Amino acid sequence: MEQGWDAASVLAALRKIHGELYDEAVHLDALAPGVTPTLDLSGLSLHSVRESLLGAHLDLSDGQIDRAIATIWAVLDQQFLEVGHPWSGTFKVVAESAPPGVAAQEWLDYDPNWRQFIGVLLALCLQRFEDRLPADLVAAMDRAIVLAVDGEPLDRIPEWYTNISLLHAWLSAWAGIRADRVDLLEQSLDRVARIYDRYLEVEDFDEYNSPTYDGIDLFALTLWRSVSPTPQFAETGWLLQQMLAKRMNELFHPRLGVVCGPYLRAYGVSLRDYVALNGLWFVLLGVHQQTLPEVLDATTDHIHDLYFAEIFLWLSQIDSIPLRRLDVEREMVRVQDFGVTVATSLLTPWSALGVEEGRIPAFAKDQYVPVVLQYAQQDGRAASIGLKLGEGVMSIDGVIEDAEHLEISVTGNGKEGFVEVTGSNALRACPEGLTDDSVTFLISGTQSVIPEWTEEGLKNDATLRLHFHDLPTTFSIELQELGWEQ
Repeated sequence: MEQGWDAASVLAALRKIHGELYDEAVHLDALAPGVTPTLDLSGLSLHSVRESLLGAHLDLSDGQIDRAIATIWAVLDQQFLEVGHPWSGTFKVVAESAPPGVAAQEWLDYDPNWRQFIGVLLALCLQRFEDRLPADLVAAMDRAIVLAVDGEPLDRIPEWYTNISLLHAWLSAWAGIRADRVDLLEQSLDRVARIYDRYLEVEDFDEYNSPTYDGIDLFALTLWRSVSPTPQFAETGWLLQQMLAKRMNELFHPRLGVVCGPYLRAYGVSLRDYVALNGLWFVLLGVHQQTLPEVLDATTDHIHDLYFAEIFLWLSQIDSIPLRRLDVEREMVRVQDFGVTVATSLLTPWSALGVEEGRIPAFAKDQYVPVVLQYAQQDGRAASIGLKLGEGVMSIDGVIEDAEHLEISVTGNGKEGFVEVTGSNALRACPEGLTDDSVTFLISGTQSVIPEWTEEGLKNDATLRLHFHDLPTTFSIELQELGWEQ
């Protein structure tokens, strides 16, 4: 029987990890091996800034006040104080990072989003625990929050960048009210209006269906509702939170324990293979017990996101978050139309198929999974497979003909390109195309597909590639010989 999780066991696992990684010498948590799944950087003695601050929340809630205070001071030391630069007001991702220079590159030399993440976490520290903190630290935290908000260029965060836009709107309003800065409050309310106008236009978020970033969106919207800077935040937050939770409920398949695709941004296609924030929310709210990896320790893929557990649980205790278990007893279809781009999800009692068509991604292309197939194997476990853009491929469009047939179209920058096949099962090549022990995928419609695979088949940390020599092209996928139909 696979390990199941609940709020208490998740917090116990987090306390153990935090205790093992906390470095008394620098008052920060060491970078966990699972943060970068394909590259263990733990031997470099690096220290994570955001996770350390989340650890301080845990320490404050557990009564370890002195350790939390030391950590907060250490986190504040990681802020870039210089004004007038693209990185002004943000924080180091790891404490050992060199300061950005003249040729600094966004995402490589600094992460601008740490303004929002660290800023919000500092604000919540004050919101929750100000009476336990010394006055000089409170003043320093207030200065750091305002510097983070002021350092954010007004034109950097577009409305489609949902998770960061939601966080920044709340942080700007919170800081504006606390610092008596009317300009910050006005900027935040303008952003709220733009976010809501875009929602009315497409009836969802542009950063659509991400097993990680939906979790941040839910976090931010719960702040809008329950730690509301203004009545406008509370009202709009309630409406958007209801919409998001409804979609998360509809696309979650409880029998399989998966989020049906497609995914605009994902770090994996199975919730059992890495810590995804959707999976964390489902466990903490009692929706499902098996949407986190079976083992949670410092080596677990994306283990850093487990650090949100304490603060998510706190929010669930002050707000009724509308995530619910909706069992899939019949075929259900959800279509999300963004205009040029259309996402389609089909859930049956034993499968979850998701495709997207019409998108040529320009941002976070390595996280884009436009085709996702998830299904029950004969042993009852769920298999998860995703198609991603590889070298030379510009777009992958999918059409679901029915629960057993998909049509895939691939375009490229030239004639040659690769489609990456990633997942958590053991696909291998066969004369018809690809197969595992439960399902056969027939790759037809072209002579230019050459499967490349490892001897072990397709694993979570390996990628099988379909090599096309004559793009654009199409092929079909058929789900056959499904053991659960017997």
